[in-house]
Amino acid sequence: MIILDFAGQPLAITEEEFEAARLRGLELMASSPGDGDEIVDAKGMEAATGVPASWWAQAARDGTVPHFKIGKYVRFSLCESLAAAKGKRRSGQ
Repeated sequence: MIILDFAGQPLAITEEEFEAARLRGLELMASSPGDGDEIVDAKGMEAATGVPASWWAQAARDGTVPHFKIGKYVRFSLCESLAAAKGKRRSGQ
């Protein structure tokens, strides 16, 4: 168990959770700006696709498009979410 100071509050996480978070952080830092894999919110997805932000938010709640949460905020990987949405169209879902 690892105890971290998070905004003045103790946060206890397992070593596995810490390692997973560290690796994900390295992944995010490795993707260079302009490679097309931007991290955006539902409004950013709407701007990129023309599909209403409410649809992206609902799809995240339903778990039908890849997304991740940072605290209470939902964010999307533009490339992953577009690929998932395209896959739905091809499979007729």
